[in-house]
Amino acid sequence: MPPSNGGLALQPRIDPATRENVSVLGGMFGIKVDNPDHDDTVTIAVCASVFGLTAVMLTYAWCNYNYRPIRAKNLTWTTLIYLSTVLWFLGNIPANGHVRLVGAWGHCKLWIIWFRVLFCFVFASMTIVRFYALERVFNQKKPFTMWSSFISGCVVIVLNVVYCLVNQLISGSLTTEYVELLEVCNVTQAFRIAALTFQWVLWAGVGVLFFRLRNIQSSFNEFR
Repeated sequence: MPPSNGGLALQPRIDPATRENVSVLGGMFGIKVDNPDHDDTVTIAVCASVFGLTAVMLTYAWCNYNYRPIRAKNLTWTTLIYLSTVLWFLGNIPANGHVRLVGAWGHCKLWIIWFRVLFCFVFASMTIVRFYALERVFNQKKPFTMWSSFISGCVVIVLNVVYCLVNQLISGSLTTEYVELLEVCNVTQAFRIAALTFQWVLWAGVGVLFFRLRNIQSSFNEFR
């Protein structure tokens, strides 16, 4: 179990000499141990700023929703995709070791399975649905209704949640578990391979649809 002290805030750093000894021990178990430093804090701040700026632009778009070029872009779906990237980023913070994994950050299955893995899959899946909608409308000349969008969204959520639920229920020794001595999440090779394989299957789907959409014209091109 992860230690109970601390919270979601950035934690004080481990003494470098102590961390060096722990790194040696981590090497014996094949686990990479790095001490979060100033670069990690800068990384979090820069990414958070980008997400914040995107949120401002989304808010502006919603405030001007009646403008036809904006309304045509399926702003609801775009917002859901944005939220999935924010939650994916939150999972990346502990998964990539940008903070000390103590307190709430030490719940490995929560952050790695339910944030990093789940919302990476959700982001890619929702992008596929969005691209397929454009493919159906512009290339196949067929409608893609709100009902179709709703069903697709439900399928995306159910499939990805089932995948993560299975990984949650099986032993942490087969997926990811907290190593208190090293303050790291040990992720097994089998879990990495399974997650990356599924992830790249989704990215391949995105790539195929992106290629098929290369010649479509914007519904509202104000510069032509």
